[in-house]
Amino acid sequence: MAIQVADNFSYQGNKPLDARMKYGTIAEMKLVPTTALYDGCLAYVVTEQKYYTYDSANDVDETLGKWRELQTGGSGSGSLQKAITAAIEVGGIEVGDNFAVGTSYDDMWDALLNPTLFPTFTAPSASLSYSADTYYEVGTSVAATPGMVALNRGSISPAYGTSGYRSGEATGYALASSGADTEYSDSNTTGLFSVSALTRSTKGNIVLTATASYAAGEQPKDSKGNNYDSPLAAGSKTASKTMQFILPYYYGKSSTATVSSFSGLTKSVTAKGQKQFKFTTNNEYMVFAYDKSYGNLSSILDPNSFEVLSGWTKNTLTVGGFDYYVYVANSATTDTNAQFTFKY
Repeated sequence: MAIQVADNFSYQGNKPLDARMKYGTIAEMKLVPTTALYDGCLAYVVTEQKYYTYDSANDVDETLGKWRELQTGGSGSGSLQKAITAAIEVGGIEVGDNFAVGTSYDDMWDALLNPTLFPTFTAPSASLSYSADTYYEVGTSVAATPGMVALNRGSISPAYGTSGYRSGEATGYALASSGADTEYSDSNTTGLFSVSALTRSTKGNIVLTATASYAAGEQPKDSKGNNYDSPLAAGSKTASKTMQFILPYYYGKSSTATVSSFSGLTKSVTAKGQKQFKFTTNNEYMVFAYDKSYGNLSSILDPNSFEVLSGWTKNTLTVGGFDYYVYVANSATTDTNAQFTFKY
């Protein structure tokens, strides 16, 4: 059995240990007068089948006194005889990690080569599949469209012995609208919904909100099978679809410089912003109209990118109870696919 030499101890020669170094019990070893000892003295206790060294600076131990166990090597067993604080990062050992006296070498190797690793979490989420456009003209009825609500259970990665899901199974689904003239609301356990037609007669939004509820998740584990963090509590997640009901843009031509309706004009149901439209006229007036709440135009560019705002006249027209700004070119023209740019 190889002996791992302790601090301040040396043993020379190839003769057997002196019988005086052997003691029947730890109690006998502790009775040796300290005047006969010096740091590094070796003792062997028969009942324990272990070696001990004397260390006058060692804190008094109720069991060993000034003696401490001398670990044997050769099989990977043993423990530190002095405390160590890591000064550099090595393997799984980080700077500042402390290893106290008595830490086994197995534990040190485990910390070095097999550190405890922890999973990362991705929270669960809900999704709503609903084939509807974003923008609709005020007063439009959105046709009944199948809707599907689904739950993404999130993840525990790596799984480390779990199923890999952050949440439990889905326990129910719901779908409801807000902002419609007649609201929709329903719930089930399948996530499939047949949404009735939705209508909004004023400017604003209809929002469909989907809710997916789930059971509590599993207890996450670390790489060594120990509990890590806490299971995700039962709860729910939401997803939404917003449909904006707006006044459309109108553009086209008029035989007169006075426009009293949008009859014959082209409609564009798009959000407020810079617009480019093409005009084909035959000694007619170009017309551009939009929701008055958008404010005045700051620029109108002709096909050659010349500023022509001063060549148009703005009026206000009320149609269907809503106010529009109507810009009409001051002069009748004959053009084919002439593209004009309108800016706020």
